[in-house]
Amino acid sequence: MKKAIKAFFAASLFCISVLCIACFAACSNGTAKDSSSIEYTLSDNGAYYTVTGYSGKSGEVNIPAEYKDITVKEIGSDAFKRNTTVTAVVIPDSVETIGSHAFYECDSLTSVQMGGNVASIGNGAFFGCESLSTVVIPDSVTAIGSYAFWYCTALENITIGSGVKTIGTFAFFNCTSLTDLVISDSVTYIDNAAFKSCSALVNVTIGSSVSTIGLWAFEGCDSLTYATFNNTDGWYVSTTKNATSGTSLTSSKLTDTEAMAGYLNATYCNYFWYNS
Repeated sequence: MKKAIKAFFAASLFCISVLCIACFAACSNGTAKDSSSIEYTLSDNGAYYTVTGYSGKSGEVNIPAEYKDITVKEIGSDAFKRNTTVTAVVIPDSVETIGSHAFYECDSLTSVQMGGNVASIGNGAFFGCESLSTVVIPDSVTAIGSYAFWYCTALENITIGSGVKTIGTFAFFNCTSLTDLVISDSVTYIDNAAFKSCSALVNVTIGSSVSTIGLWAFEGCDSLTYATFNNTDGWYVSTTKNATSGTSLTSSKLTDTEAMAGYLNATYCNYFWYNS
């Protein structure tokens, strides 16, 4: 009997030790979970938290601006990846970065409200969010990453904020519900295939600051009927990247919105477009 009791206490102590070690490891790693099952990781310098996961049952997720009185500054890479529960996300003004693949293939996600201080949307951040219908990109964002909204087939409305400068390769590939697009005057660079295969797109407005449009940027936009360029001077096309000259597009051509739609989608879709 005494041996059995000793064995029981020894086993109990061993389990407690294991639990203590596990807890210590978690604490030392700076990971934590709040009451709504949002998971966080503390930065190395202890200055801010990054959202790194979600295991809750609620479809609506409101990310707090602070956790334990420390600012929540980032949505980490893969944080909500392939989460099929989440339907709506509110991102606070404290968040500055949405990491790569943060909401990758969140099939049930229908809406996302981004805070006013998000500066960058990472590569593939909303890749394959097939239920997402409306996106408002705040003025604070300067870069939309490659593949950011790839295959968001329900996406009907995009508002591109006045601070965006670059739109990455395949950023809005195969957004087949998009019909109208206004690229803000702040944008300077539209990368290769950025809007490729947006087959329902009818109208596009190219902002006045755009100086480069990459290969196939609007290829496969078979419904494209009107393309309005806010800047109609100095444009040329070339098959050579970073070319300093090429086939000139006159102002008279650039003001013909129907002709320009054909140039973007077909005639010169496999050319680089430059504005000098």
